[in-house]
Amino acid sequence: MNVKKVIKSKMPKRLYQKYHYYNMRRLVTKSFKYDKKRYLKYATFDASSIKENIYSSLIFHTHSIEKGLSHPKFRAGFGKGALRGIKSSLDELEKK
Repeated sequence: MNVKKVIKSKMPKRLYQKYHYYNMRRLVTKSFKYDKKRYLKYATFDASSIKENIYSSLIFHTHSIEKGLSHPKFRAGFGKGALRGIKSSLDELEKK
């Protein structure tokens, strides 16, 4: 039996539940902070602000077109929004 199992078996159930709850909460908070940091670093809030954001917007929209083309059945109006996004991103790139 490993140390963790021994401690768990000797610890009162209620105390272990509290420990588990706070440990999970700590891990979720840590994950949230990590995700928030990455989101704020890479999110495209204003796609026209810098070239990198425009390129990422282009990649996003072209990926959605590629993904839609991989399906065997197309739906009516497929890709209209993505094509508009690609056009506006290309227009912004021309301005820069």
